[in-house]
Amino acid sequence: MFYKRIFIFIGLLFCLSAKAVEPVKLKVAVASNFHWVLAELSDDFQQKTGIELSLSSGASGILYGQIRQGAPFDVFLSADETLPVLLVNQELAVSSSLSTYALGRLVLWQPNRDVSPREHWYNSLESLSEQDRIAIANPRFAPYGQAAQTALKPLANYDQITDKLVKAANVNQAFQFVDTGHAQLGFVPLSLLKRASVKFSQQVSRYQGYWLLPQSAHQAIEQKAVVVKRSKKQAAGQVLIDYLLSPEVQGKLAQMGYSPVKLAE
Repeated sequence: MFYKRIFIFIGLLFCLSAKAVEPVKLKVAVASNFHWVLAELSDDFQQKTGIELSLSSGASGILYGQIRQGAPFDVFLSADETLPVLLVNQELAVSSSLSTYALGRLVLWQPNRDVSPREHWYNSLESLSEQDRIAIANPRFAPYGQAAQTALKPLANYDQITDKLVKAANVNQAFQFVDTGHAQLGFVPLSLLKRASVKFSQQVSRYQGYWLLPQSAHQAIEQKAVVVKRSKKQAAGQVLIDYLLSPEVQGKLAQMGYSPVKLAE
């Protein structure tokens, strides 16, 4: 802990000195579910640190592949824990920077549905018509899609459900499929519905028809961050991760659809 604090302090000095010359700009590869959150926080982060953020979003698996191929990212904010750990094991990321920054929540969303507190999410899947389709982020690349697939497999009508799945490139596209009517239901991050409720406040009821899946239904969506080893701005990258882990920001994330990270004392 002592050495980590020294590292953070040196990083802050680096950022402040760089600010006097020219702004430091971090290139951040961020999972689709967290893109809007980081965009919302970017101005506050820049005011506090002098560091600008340049964001590129997509499915975590796609971003991981781009980093492996040499894409010039400084920080990777994944929607899972596996991919950042792989980068560390492959010596492509700084091991000391590996941190859980948020815990994702998965919901099954059916627009305008009056959801009863006693109704279970899988009841809606059992009453699907032949024409209904279910949007899901591609489990091959998207951790939220993997979690949805895990939740579906134990269901008695799993084979019938898989025929109705519409696989999206990422969670943002899965959300769009449902929002535009191309799918009647969808597995999406709670955070995207929180955002839509604020952005489209006149249609807020449309985004309240969802079931929050119990965490026992799927693997924990532990979203980890890591600094890319080839980056020449490693200290600034660590500053971003520590900012996300601050109590103030963790409180904001709790309001944006995530479970806050319980940090060790």
